[in-house]
Amino acid sequence: GAQAKEEPAHVRRARQDLVKAEKAFEEATKNYERWEKGKKMFSVDEIKVLKRNYEEGKQKVEKARMLVDQQQQRRATAAVAPLSEEKERGAAAVATEARIAKAKAKSTMKVPSPAVSKASSAV
Repeated sequence: GAQAKEEPAHVRRARQDLVKAEKAFEEATKNYERWEKGKKMFSVDEIKVLKRNYEEGKQKVEKARMLVDQQQQRRATAAVAPLSEEKERGAAAVATEARIAKAKAKSTMKVPSPAVSKASSAV
């Protein structure tokens, strides 16, 4: 609703990643809890996979929550790409897009920050 429109894109993106991580973790948690309560039986190998998925899901949700908090504290020009995106598409693609986004942000800014103007004069 209204909150999503006011949030910068980098915060919205971090929230979307958090929702994805939470959904994936929810599925792993359901299976893990069924197994823990004895309602579902697994082979030894399946139990290892189940436990690993559960732990990985838990870590992804924690990382995604931290990323949302970090992104909320950043200005749009200082936003970083989510870690998962960097792995999926490659660091080079993410870095290129970050440069493009920074250039767009720089062209729309009225007062350039000292860091930006020094970097552009050094080029």
